[in-house]
Amino acid sequence: MRIDRPRSFGRGNWALAGLLLLPWGVADAEPAADAAAWLERAGVEARRVTGRGPELTDALQVKGELLAAVAARQAALGLEAEAERNRRLVRLCRRALAHDGEDGWVIAAEAWAAAAAGDDAATQQILVQITNPAERAWAEAWLDGGAGDGFPDDATLRDVSPGFRRQVLRKLITHRIDRRAGFEAGRADPPPEASLSGDPELPGFPGEDPGRRAFFALGVAEARLAPLPPELPPELPLELPPVPPDPVPEPPVVAEAPPETLPAAKETPAPTPVPEVVEVVEVTEPEAPPTPAEVVARPVAPPVVPDLRRLADPSAVLDDAPAPAVYDVEVVTTKGVFTVRVTRAWAPAAADRFHDLARSGYYHNQRFFRVVEGFVVQWGIHGFPRVAEAWRPLTFPDEPRRRANVRGTVAFAAADVPDSRNTQVFVNLGDHAFLDELGFVPFGRVTAGLDVVASLYAGHGDTPSQQQPRIQREGNAYLDATYPELDSVVSVSVTPVVE
Repeated sequence: MRIDRPRSFGRGNWALAGLLLLPWGVADAEPAADAAAWLERAGVEARRVTGRGPELTDALQVKGELLAAVAARQAALGLEAEAERNRRLVRLCRRALAHDGEDGWVIAAEAWAAAAAGDDAATQQILVQITNPAERAWAEAWLDGGAGDGFPDDATLRDVSPGFRRQVLRKLITHRIDRRAGFEAGRADPPPEASLSGDPELPGFPGEDPGRRAFFALGVAEARLAPLPPELPPELPLELPPVPPDPVPEPPVVAEAPPETLPAAKETPAPTPVPEVVEVVEVTEPEAPPTPAEVVARPVAPPVVPDLRRLADPSAVLDDAPAPAVYDVEVVTTKGVFTVRVTRAWAPAAADRFHDLARSGYYHNQRFFRVVEGFVVQWGIHGFPRVAEAWRPLTFPDEPRRRANVRGTVAFAAADVPDSRNTQVFVNLGDHAFLDELGFVPFGRVTAGLDVVASLYAGHGDTPSQQQPRIQREGNAYLDATYPELDSVVSVSVTPVVE
């Protein structure tokens, strides 16, 4: 198969999975600056794309597609640091989707982005990573402009994954419309200005959906990067044709309750995480971590797909049964993966609570809102305010400390009152004897990926943590708008360890 950088802009190339394969070339610095700002806006909106329950697959596929396109264009402008950050997020989306065989769409998006950049060798290397032959054939057909002008019939999608099929049948046209609207807005004189904090007041700008906003912003950036194509695609229908049923029905899912609008909680000063000192027993150093071979050989459970309605009812999550004596929690983040090994004998109450939270998906899509270099990395406030509010009063009792707060250990945060541990946890980035004296109780340690933990974005330090009441009240919406650089938890999986 010959992979050429498209030179014409007929409908076939516009059908390339919603990607505008424009000949990138910037006449002067001003359009490049405009494009860079709009690419950053597209990236911010893409990182806000999320889903709950069965919508999580679609959200990860859309996020991966968008960030692959943004990264390719940032690299073309020489913004390699920004491009690499988005490429890393794309890889994490792929990893989370691979558990269910749904990573084909994101891999295809990476191939389309490489083709748009004119890197034929990289395009072919990426295409062969699509393990589903039918999906790989579709990706190649789009590259060749041969995917057709209309919607595919049911037979041609029989062998692709359900998520890939939904992206083709439901997402493609909508995103093309948003992208075209952005492209046309970007050709306006004067061009629109990108804003990372407010909503651009532009005709046709999609409302609250971050995915649609990201495609619009991407279209504006592309308009600033390229001249007007000689042939624009014909107007596209605003209503999608009916989607035929999947050939293999997916398992039924319980409908989730729509998000509820909560009254604003009364803001109180953020508690200082300094509990009363509890009785300290003799401290022993943590056991030696397992060898890398042991960690790799052990199978890891697939990540949990969180059910927000269930999470908003803590009684459905908390389990009276004790946690396994030893278990591993794999945390996939926007910077990479780290593993926490929990030993229940160190702190039974903490191990039980962390097990219930981790296996329920509570930590999914949370922000690392406190990252202080050489001190701690902290997270644990749920991004959906209704869930955060439900868990806020559910503290659990203090317990004696049996391990020291040394580098890599994990403990629950606490307020300056007894029995105040709840859902927030932190990883020690150094040896902190003063935390031993203050009664913080490690319940596990990072056995793999401590370098990943240390690399999480630390530019804001303690500042976001000082706004914990507002984070509780407004969730990820506040953090993403105010501190968009914060890294996130992508997924969490729990695996018992037999020693």
